[in-house]
Amino acid sequence: MKKRILFIVGAIALILVISGVFIYGILKDTINPADFIRPQFSSPNLMEGASITYETLKKGEKPDAVNLLASGNSAWTPRDIDRKPGANTDDVCNGAAEIRLAKLSVFNTAIIEEIGNEVQYFRLQAYINDNWVTVYQSEKIQSLRLCSFDAVQTDRVRLVIDKFRSRNTSAKIKSLQLYNESVRDVKDFNVTVYQRLDGDVPSEILKRTPEQIAAFARYYDVYNTVLIFGAVNWKNGEMTFGVPDGEDGFARELSALRTIIEQRSNKEHKVKIVCTALADGAGGNGHTGVNVFMAEHWQRVADRMVEF
Repeated sequence: MKKRILFIVGAIALILVISGVFIYGILKDTINPADFIRPQFSSPNLMEGASITYETLKKGEKPDAVNLLASGNSAWTPRDIDRKPGANTDDVCNGAAEIRLAKLSVFNTAIIEEIGNEVQYFRLQAYINDNWVTVYQSEKIQSLRLCSFDAVQTDRVRLVIDKFRSRNTSAKIKSLQLYNESVRDVKDFNVTVYQRLDGDVPSEILKRTPEQIAAFARYYDVYNTVLIFGAVNWKNGEMTFGVPDGEDGFARELSALRTIIEQRSNKEHKVKIVCTALADGAGGNGHTGVNVFMAEHWQRVADRMVEF
């Protein structure tokens, strides 16, 4: 088990991490999300002419999902699951907005924009054969989330926010756009993603229905390399694990993740799991914590990783 886990460590990688954190620390307050490069589409936005048919409301909350369809900086503001439902509203444990398109449409791409960073988990669903079917689900939206999935045909869609970062701050979803883009065969294209073991916990995912597990496993039809981060931590030069049950829990979640990956639809698509073990910035002094920690413990970090 342990020999199959690949750990990355080296001076070049460390320099890149430190440099990236340092530059971000300087520029984060000057970055304007409007300056980001936006995707260009050849198809029309199918949300044109759409209307909001339903939205969940918590106590004291006013309906504003219509802002998903507006231009400018107005936003739909779903709230945390702990808030009480509003009058004549179902007691739901998430925030959802249902949208009816102007006509029956086929689409395979969505753009979701958020002001801020309060969404921790979301789903995009299409109403197909009298059922809500999840076509895309993931963590975070942030400034812009590009969602790509198999083409579906419907005139009803639903955006569901399942988990919020804060119990006191509403999320601000600026817009939802839908497109039907042509599918291109791109060879030798590698997709590398970062993944934690304490967000979408693999062992918990395996407790879901076979359909839900299969839907989650479809991500790995696209991913080539999965970088596991935040699972290995360091304290006083000793390796610790950011999951319950320590090393045993770490091994359990990696095993569960492999089981999920094995259920991808394209069995010929190869997926590599890489576990990073570089110290993060939690060593103190803000973003410079990693510098301090590695300067004091680099020899022990290297020895402990080899021992593991």
